[in-house]
Parts: sequence; C-alpha cells; structure tokens
Amino acid sequence: MFTYDDNLFSDYHKEALGFRPSAETYAKWSVMTPESKQSLWDHLCKVADYRMNEEKRREEEAIVSHEATIKEYMRMFELSCEDALRWDMESYPELRCDNDEGFYNYLKGLPYWYKTPKFEREAV
Repeated sequence: MFTYDDNLFSDYHKEALGFRPSAETYAKWSVMTPESKQSLWDHLCKVADYRMNEEKRREEEAIVSHEATIKEYMRMFELSCEDALRWDMESYPELRCDNDEGFYNYLKGLPYWYKTPKFEREAV
C-alpha cells in the first residue's frame, strides 16, 4: 500500500526540507514509479520528524535558558519578575514596541505561544 500523495508532494517537501521542490525535482517526481515515490515520501517523513524533534529540543533548551536568565536578573538586581522580563526585553533593540512577546520569543528561540511564568523573588 502506498501512502504518498501527488497533490501534497510540494507541501511535504517544504515541511521536510524547508523549501518547495524545484521544477526539475517536480518533473522527476512526476515520472517516478510508485515504489520510488513511496521511498522518497518515506525519506521526507523521516527528515520532517527529525526536524520537528530538533525544533522541540531547541525550544525546550531556550525555555530553560530564558527562565534562568529572568531568575538571575531577579536575584542579582532584586527585581520583580515583571521588571526582570522588561529589562531582558529592553536588551533587544530589534523590539520596536513594548510587549511584542511574539517577536521577543522569536529572537530568543522560544515558541511563539510561550508566556514567561510569574516567578516569586526568593528571600535572601
């Protein structure tokens, strides 16, 4: 049984490799045997899974690093979590307006949806 889909090849190629297939690649795809198409499809599946897992791992590392930075600002400068986060955001001149959390997250390698938890200052 074949699981590839001719109509989704271009989309899946982009998902796996980050770009659409060239006209030459698409022309080769159109004349491949079903077995060859399935083999390439399976390869793209493995590549897409690898990339997705790597992205998740990098995002998890970025979250740990970000939270450690915020906690360190809080500790070193006796700041509230909100102030520490504001300080960190202000350290990125690329941010043109306050509270652009989506772009801030992008710059730090964090997931777009991520919201910094409200940490309590530790008593010294």
